[in-house]
Amino acid sequence: WWGCCGNAISHDGYPWIDEYMDSGGPVPDIWHIHIYPQAHKIATDATTGLNYGCTPGEWDAVLDGWYAYLRNHGMPHVRTIVSESAGEGCGHEAAKALMTHMQQRAEDDPNLQAVYWFVSDLDNGTWLQSVLLTSRYPDSELTPIGEHFRSLMLGN
Repeated sequence: WWGCCGNAISHDGYPWIDEYMDSGGPVPDIWHIHIYPQAHKIATDATTGLNYGCTPGEWDAVLDGWYAYLRNHGMPHVRTIVSESAGEGCGHEAAKALMTHMQQRAEDDPNLQAVYWFVSDLDNGTWLQSVLLTSRYPDSELTPIGEHFRSLMLGN
């Protein structure tokens, strides 16, 4: 089995996949994609100021749009891994609700093999700091989102 290609489902991602397929790129066993609220916001309508992807319904709309893309391109049964996703810019409570929903969707959706919460603690003030699981070093205490993640993993 092999997976391809780690593209954001955004204004840049779909054209890249089209070019990959048009150039003869083989269909992978599993597509792995990235769903980010800000990337989808840019792709959808940058003028509204809405954080697309912050609610479970908005996140589902992005994933369901991906499934429609697969169906329209003759790949309806290819499984998917969301190898990067997070609730950046959504606020802690919305991010926690989104994390819970992503776990449930992965359990219920037979085409969705896994979902990974992606965060970064770069020193350049990256927007992903708002969804970190731990505080910055040296403390490394769990954040509210980290506590929520631990609770989900423990089945609480």
